[in-house]
Amino acid sequence: MSSGGATAWGIVPAFGFSGRETLDDLSSRLQEGLAKIYALGLDPSRVARQSLLAPACGTGTVAPVTAERVLAFLRGLPVRRVQ
Repeated sequence: MSSGGATAWGIVPAFGFSGRETLDDLSSRLQEGLAKIYALGLDPSRVARQSLLAPACGTGTVAPVTAERVLAFLRGLPVRRVQ
């Protein structure tokens, strides 16, 4: 990140997506990952500026209805105040 790179958080599972996941579950998973990054001493503001939320690998291999649900979850995450 210090050289301007970004981190893509593959936070929404695609392969093995059960449909029982909730935004709270995924938000908690993201918070756990961020806590580990912050523990390394990275500036939370920089992490926020240089991060993007993404589906986990495999979205292109699932049924279209599942991919749509994965992307719907992804759209819902930024609405929740992630810090």
